[in-house]
Amino acid sequence: MVFKRYIIFIFILLACSEKNNSNETYGINFGSETSFDIVTWNLEFFPKDEETISYLLDFIPSINSDIYALQEISSQNSFNQLVNQLGPEWMGFRSDDSDYQELSYLINTESVEIISNPYTILEDQEHFFAYRAPYVLEVYFNEKKYILINVHYKCCGNGIIESDYWDEEYRRQQATYHLKNYIDNNFQNERVVVLGDFNDDISEEMTNNVFAEFLNNPESYFFTDTYIAEGSSLNWSFPSYPSHLDHILVTNELFIDTINTFTIQLDNYMIGGFQKYDNHISDHRPVGINL
Repeated sequence: MVFKRYIIFIFILLACSEKNNSNETYGINFGSETSFDIVTWNLEFFPKDEETISYLLDFIPSINSDIYALQEISSQNSFNQLVNQLGPEWMGFRSDDSDYQELSYLINTESVEIISNPYTILEDQEHFFAYRAPYVLEVYFNEKKYILINVHYKCCGNGIIESDYWDEEYRRQQATYHLKNYIDNNFQNERVVVLGDFNDDISEEMTNNVFAEFLNNPESYFFTDTYIAEGSSLNWSFPSYPSHLDHILVTNELFIDTINTFTIQLDNYMIGGFQKYDNHISDHRPVGINL
């Protein structure tokens, strides 16, 4: 496991040199034509202001990801506007047409084949997921099947897991328990990527680590952003706290395919830095993986 972590770190330092022209505007250097590129991004009550869509229309093609798993998409009309303006190759799916913080996907259909429309799971346990049931997308990339599970765990708490139905850490712990069981029972031998805003730190001591169910099974599950969580706060996805809350988890079918995971620091490409990014886009940075 330690060896694998260092391999991932080496690849992030090397990065990918083969990029297409769409991400040259900002020089972000994330996606490539040869890798399966996926980004998780909490867009904080999207749209945050009247300029949010305009910024995203610049950043999304520049990041050059095949799929964006989004959280907190609060306006169906604005989401439709974003999808339509991105171009005909893009499709968007939102878990529900409401004013709530819905889970969503943006998919570039030129590189990805959608097997079926996304669907929610574990609705009977949605209390533990803050009434945001995990949102599943099944796709083919280069004739390989992938299962993506977009999540947004309950926020907040005091850092201590208490046996209380309403305790925030307990709800996150239970969300992990039910999610792992679902994957174990329904997606055996599948390439599974779980990603989203988990609202907790994967590097905490195990006593109060809400992800223990996954972390105690390293032969089957691995958080590919572990080195980010354990590293400098400059690379964390939630700078205003600061903390690292947005994670990417893969099953062992993908261990040998994992190349690169990092926080995409879009605030570095904006005059005004993170404050401007926070004002117009989100308080979360996107986190991406190349497979």
